[in-house]
Amino acid sequence: MRTVLGILLLTMLVFLSFCDRREKYYSKIILKADKIQIKKNNGLLDTTITASGSILTSFTDIFKNYEGNCSCDSKDEVIFLKNGSELLKVRIAQNTKECTFLLIGEGDKKQCYRLNYRIGMMIGELK
Repeated sequence: MRTVLGILLLTMLVFLSFCDRREKYYSKIILKADKIQIKKNNGLLDTTITASGSILTSFTDIFKNYEGNCSCDSKDEVIFLKNGSELLKVRIAQNTKECTFLLIGEGDKKQCYRLNYRIGMMIGELK
């Protein structure tokens, strides 16, 4: 019994450490951005905004909401830029209540992070 509990505890610690590293990795990249380019509906709407500290912090907060892999599709893309160069490209899915994620990766390998209210509303209001 102790062995099983020990293995479960070790597994949980490894998972939490992995999530924390991933959160810090993406957060460092995002916080370097000076512009955010948002492409909606497969690029039909393309806008670039200045990256303020509060918006960048709202994006980094999303990485605390890791949901694992998902199969959500997306027509929207967010690109974090520094001096015109791409730092990070992510996809945003807001198809249904079950698919409101920031997505990293493609195909079956999508890492999914639940969108927070602020970013969901910001992306949703762009027309």
